[in-house]
Amino acid sequence: MIAALVVAVGGGVGAILRFLLDTWVTRSAGRRASRSGAGQPGHRFPWGITAVNLSGSLALGVVVGWLGRGLTDSAAAHPGSPATLLWLTLGVGLLGGYTTMSTASLDTVRLAQSGRIAAAAGNALGTLGAAALLAAAGILIGQAIS
Repeated sequence: MIAALVVAVGGGVGAILRFLLDTWVTRSAGRRASRSGAGQPGHRFPWGITAVNLSGSLALGVVVGWLGRGLTDSAAAHPGSPATLLWLTLGVGLLGGYTTMSTASLDTVRLAQSGRIAAAAGNALGTLGAAALLAAAGILIGQAIS
């Protein structure tokens, strides 16, 4: 029961953080685009959710590197241990609620539907590639601090 609670609390906090960062980056990018005359609403590149997913990939890598891969693989075997609860809170809850592949996928489809095929491909491939690189970097950082 405690495991479900820490995942729920972490997920709620992560979702709020996602909303705040996405909103801030999107508004900042929108102001720059409107000053330059570029980017119609609904057709702009999704910088906000990209920032969320990339920062979340780095952060999850740090958590995995810090806690150790063995913990993430064996969390079900030791559900009440402090280390498992920390993984469930940070990795599964907070960062699971923070990042969102579904929104990135929807943004890619919307870009393609608006005729911005290169931007759609860049969003899909660029986000996935950069997220993987940042996750790997995060693991190295986490291992260095553990």
